Amino acid sequence: MYGEKRLTQALTYSGGIPFVGLAVMAAAGFEKDWAVNAFIAYGAVIAGFMGGTIWSQAQMTDVETRKLLALSNVAALVAWAALIVPGPLGFGLALQAGAFALLLGLDWRIRKASAQPEWYFMLRRNISAIVIASYGLMALVA
Repeated sequence: MYGEKRLTQALTYSGGIPFVGLAVMAAAGFEKDWAVNAFIAYGAVIAGFMGGTIWSQAQMTDVETRKLLALSNVAALVAWAALIVPGPLGFGLALQAGAFALLLGLDWRIRKASAQPEWYFMLRRNISAIVIASYGLMALVA
């Protein structure tokens, strides 16, 4: 399941480019409203995708499988809710950042159960830090 290490790394870091780029666009004031909306939409899509990766990994372990399955769905639904929740934009950004933190926590549980190679968890840790930092920047400027 964890083959194609280099391609996985390249695609994962490439997936972080829109988070960083859209946050920088908003900070620079370039098409700020569009950048904020695109950021939130992209975050919902990627959180759903990452929830799916947790789902598939949970199927391969006997450790906390039910909890992993349920929480991966919670993370995806929370990220989706950020698209439609009324209130200040910062709340939606916080919801999505929280979803990504939860997904990282689930990856940590899978890694702790030795059901995930170390390189994959390190990749997930690094990209999560980039993504969550992008949410911090977006929250400051949006």
